[in-house]
Amino acid sequence: MNAHHPKPLARCGLISYKRHVTTLEIQRGVFPTTSPNEKKTTLRNTTRRAHPDARRASAFECAVRIISAVVVVAATAFGLTCSVLAADRDAVRAGVTESEATPGRTVVGFVTGHDEPELDEEFSRVAEELRRTHIVMDVRLSEGASVLNGVSVVVVAGGPDIPDAELYELDQFLMRGGRVAFLLDAAVIPRAGVKANVSEGNIFGFLSVYGIVVNPDLVLDRSCAGSATWGDISTSSSYPYWPVVRAANLARTHPAVAGVSSVPLAWTSSITTRLVGAGGADKSVLLRSSSDSWTVSALANLDPAQHFEPPEESDDVHRIADESGFPLAVAVEGAFESAFAGQKVIVQSGRTVEFMEPEGMIETSVPTKMVVFGGSMVFRDDLAAQFPGSAELLASVVRWLATDDAETGRTGGSAPAAEWTPRRLALVALAVACSVAAVAAAVSVVLSRRRRLSSRT
Repeated sequence: MNAHHPKPLARCGLISYKRHVTTLEIQRGVFPTTSPNEKKTTLRNTTRRAHPDARRASAFECAVRIISAVVVVAATAFGLTCSVLAADRDAVRAGVTESEATPGRTVVGFVTGHDEPELDEEFSRVAEELRRTHIVMDVRLSEGASVLNGVSVVVVAGGPDIPDAELYELDQFLMRGGRVAFLLDAAVIPRAGVKANVSEGNIFGFLSVYGIVVNPDLVLDRSCAGSATWGDISTSSSYPYWPVVRAANLARTHPAVAGVSSVPLAWTSSITTRLVGAGGADKSVLLRSSSDSWTVSALANLDPAQHFEPPEESDDVHRIADESGFPLAVAVEGAFESAFAGQKVIVQSGRTVEFMEPEGMIETSVPTKMVVFGGSMVFRDDLAAQFPGSAELLASVVRWLATDDAETGRTGGSAPAAEWTPRRLALVALAVACSVAAVAAAVSVVLSRRRRLSSRT
């Protein structure tokens, strides 16, 4: 054997030499061996050790795995982004534009799905006024608690009959600190004809559990509008069914109606409060009729041609106001007991009715607020056009409801759920995808360097 070529140190597995075998020697077939068989073994094992193709193949496999993982994460992020786009489409349908969806704008949701007045058909003037400072949208309580995520103020209008399970969601919204404005019609005013009827919606019984009763009557007031036009009703004479609340009967120091000088109403009912519960809620009468007012049954004759005179004395149906008049709108703030405390929820699916025990029910609310009006007619488009101040009045009330509460220090609404909006979830998903890609790239670099170092030893 050539003395210049050292013998192999071992024959088990990979043959090792004291000096480095160059790539040029491998290509030329020049090896420090003593026999053809040893030369073939050395060629095979040294190529496996020194040639870069093996390392490239291993790095390629690693890269493929990393790219596959990144693709999976990116696909997940894409799916969440698609969900965000769908949510944005729903927001656009509700009248929420990209420019409106900015921090500081509270969300006002109008309950729909139970023959309530439609937001963009009968409350379009009010909605236009509210959209100056709020995001306004329809909410369907049948979609569950998630539909109220991020909503600060809920508006319930008309005299709806709402399934028990949906009323439970509204109750729990209030228990979590959500704010509610009730614009309730205890009398059904016909579009044609002059005979009113009594509303049979269960919303009145629901509200009464909190100690607030919208009575099944209509208030007439000699301090009233000088004319009236609506449907089949038209007169140029005073119409007591359309009372005008003047400054003396306004709670002008209350922020909900601050700056309002007079308020015209139409076909409104009186309100009785008997506040009970754990929180000691405080009541403020925002609007009241004059001392020259009286009530009649909600089954009333609305004909403006009749002779309007108060009864000689009060009875169960007809009541004569005292010096303080009748409350027509009230604001209540404080803590309330749940309307479902100690009760089961009726869940109906087709013809099947079940009594369910609520899970995780909040029985006593955090400090919150609600406002109740004894009618919604003056806020609807037909009358809002005649009394433009009505839209501003409701906007003022909603603004007060949505403002920060001194005790909780936050804006009313479903605050914990509102923290995670669909857009924020998408951003988090994209951030996770980028983080995974960065970590995968770093791992790839470290592994590649280790392989190169191990191949040189």
